[in-house]
Amino acid sequence: MKQLFFLFLTLSLSYLYSQNRPHIDMNKETQVTIDSIGGKLKTEPSVVIDDDIIIVSWNDSYGGQTGTDYGVCVGWAISYDTGATFDFGGYLSKLDNDSYGGADSWLAKDNEGNFYLQVLSFNKALNLYFMERTNLGHWIRLPDPVTSKTVDKPFLHIANDNSLWISYSDNQSIYVISSKNRGKRWSNPILVSNNNPKSRGGSSITSYEDKILVAWAENEEGNFFDELWYNEISNRTQVEPKLIFKQKGVQRTQTPGYSMGIDHEGTKGRIITPNLTWINSINSELHPISVTFGTKSKDVNKILLFDFDLKNSSWKKPMDVGDVTYSPVRIFASNSNIKDLPAVLYYDRRHCSIENCTITDVYLSILVNSKWVDYKINDESTDWNEVVGDKTYAPIQRNFGDYITLANDDNKAVAVWTDGRNKTSQIYIRVIKLK
Repeated sequence: MKQLFFLFLTLSLSYLYSQNRPHIDMNKETQVTIDSIGGKLKTEPSVVIDDDIIIVSWNDSYGGQTGTDYGVCVGWAISYDTGATFDFGGYLSKLDNDSYGGADSWLAKDNEGNFYLQVLSFNKALNLYFMERTNLGHWIRLPDPVTSKTVDKPFLHIANDNSLWISYSDNQSIYVISSKNRGKRWSNPILVSNNNPKSRGGSSITSYEDKILVAWAENEEGNFFDELWYNEISNRTQVEPKLIFKQKGVQRTQTPGYSMGIDHEGTKGRIITPNLTWINSINSELHPISVTFGTKSKDVNKILLFDFDLKNSSWKKPMDVGDVTYSPVRIFASNSNIKDLPAVLYYDRRHCSIENCTITDVYLSILVNSKWVDYKINDESTDWNEVVGDKTYAPIQRNFGDYITLANDDNKAVAVWTDGRNKTSQIYIRVIKLK
């Protein structure tokens, strides 16, 4: 009888464990970029996946080599075999003086399998490119959605009806524009933030049913974004912006230099909250819309995930992302979903046991039955203190950038990140499949 009881208990625990830990397959990680092509610094990658096609874009210090003052342009590559190999595509955007300059690239796809790439050009405009499914590997330049000397931090989203939406910052205010005809014409900008002299970071935008939601970070002054805000758009009109969350009682200081969280100039630097929020439609009843936001409490960095209550148009109590509560660094969250399970990609230093440790890994957390299950994505860790960047051609570009990206397609997702295992900043991807 005891043997039967213990057998039943073992099988029950195994069943419960299997229910809380999804069965996933991780393809072999792929290095997208190489030292011999482009500049020494490649960072801030974006990615899109559709069936076997994967496109990746990134900031590349090749722009500085061609003469652009800002030091970077946007490189891109395409894979036809689900990320096993990549073909290098070239650089964007070409400027008036024949140099290449651009940053803050973002990729998206529509329901017909066509692809879009936005580039913040250093010609003081937001460029948009279109790749038709029947003409893969070739970008067509569309009319510029925004022309402004102060446009910054754009975010591209394509709704279920194939309408295009872009949120962006201009003069510290957040705006939204839309297009119903594949980017040929754009609406007048809608101001979604308050029009007051506050400091605002990058925004993100998503849709669910007939709702368009925009989220962004802001603060009273400086680049230490402690407030998370959002606005809701219906029938192309918006309501008053509302505060989702405010971090209290923490004083953060900008971390100088090229390190991730270490102050080389002698004072105790703290990790700053990334100025990019990430809002995403999860397409499930429990998690229809979620937004991630980075915070810091004492010596611990956290990523919070907020779910949106569609019935009440309000945000639920946030969840701490990850199955390990302590990490001196947990930043640059990107959230998407694998099937209908929320998933968050981020940099993490949970294995650091000494002060000023800069050994960094890339983790993916998947939410299953209200519990996070964590997976280490990279095969080798990076010590960011050993990564030199490109101070000659891109002196203001951090060697790890400002964001990494998670994108999905049905039962699989693709993670793309900046990796410095070989002491140079390169772009890596890994495809994750949920069984």
